[in-house]
Amino acid sequence: MCIRDRDLLQKVVKRGSVMMVNDVSAVGIKVRNNGKESETSNEKQTDKIRVCFDVMPNPIADAGSKEILARIVGPGGTTLALSGSSFKNTESGEETQYTTKTVIAFNGDREKHCMYWEQNTPFSKGLYTTELYHDVYWIGQTSFELK
Repeated sequence: MCIRDRDLLQKVVKRGSVMMVNDVSAVGIKVRNNGKESETSNEKQTDKIRVCFDVMPNPIADAGSKEILARIVGPGGTTLALSGSSFKNTESGEETQYTTKTVIAFNGDREKHCMYWEQNTPFSKGLYTTELYHDVYWIGQTSFELK
């Protein structure tokens, strides 16, 4: 096997071992005084954003800890993010900001996971897009609106 073929095979195996997700959802969350959470589409009542997704079985991926990045793009096209929160997108080659991340324990089974984003400034009205990445590969997205 020549070097070029081996490199291509390694890229294919790496891409195949990336987590696959299904049923991606994102919604505004209001935190009540008693600590209970309720979903809201009202931007004035939104305290944080919850992003949930199902990790699908993947026989190629090794079990263990997996880091999932979420990128939430607000109505103005700006990524909601802290300074310095970025990665090099494998597919586009561009430096991309991310909003938040979580580490999940992958055991090969389908499991639901959620992550949250809170910010110090109020959320704006409009359409938000949420993208998910694993090993800096895009793995899913969804949109939601705050009114």
